[in-house]
Amino acid sequence: MKATIKIKSSLCFVLSMLFLSGCNVTADDKSGNAAMPDHLKALTWTESADVEADVQKAIANKDYRLFAIAGRGERMPGVDAKQMSDLKQRCGVKYLEGSTDAIRDDEHMQLLQKAYQYAEGYNQSMVRHCR
Repeated sequence: MKATIKIKSSLCFVLSMLFLSGCNVTADDKSGNAAMPDHLKALTWTESADVEADVQKAIANKDYRLFAIAGRGERMPGVDAKQMSDLKQRCGVKYLEGSTDAIRDDEHMQLLQKAYQYAEGYNQSMVRHCR
């Protein structure tokens, strides 16, 4: 009899825990990112990116760094290659979140293109303030 009660108690406890853990919703689950691969998650910021607002925020923080693309060779979208070294030294550099030169799939390529367009606009705007 005691063994049956112990088993029932343990079973109730386990079932309760399973039920409660199934109700645990994370931020990723709410936004639909739960099954999203990391290379796409790293670029979700592009959905709400605002070049002018971000430039103004950076200026207010005295952060004049330009965006560079992480990869085998350093690139700065929107910056003339001849001026890159000078601007890099004068303004500083920060790497664009999620940037890479290794494209995984079509969706990744589309998000990277969006990120690079953002960086191009940001850099062109920031160059005027950095000088």
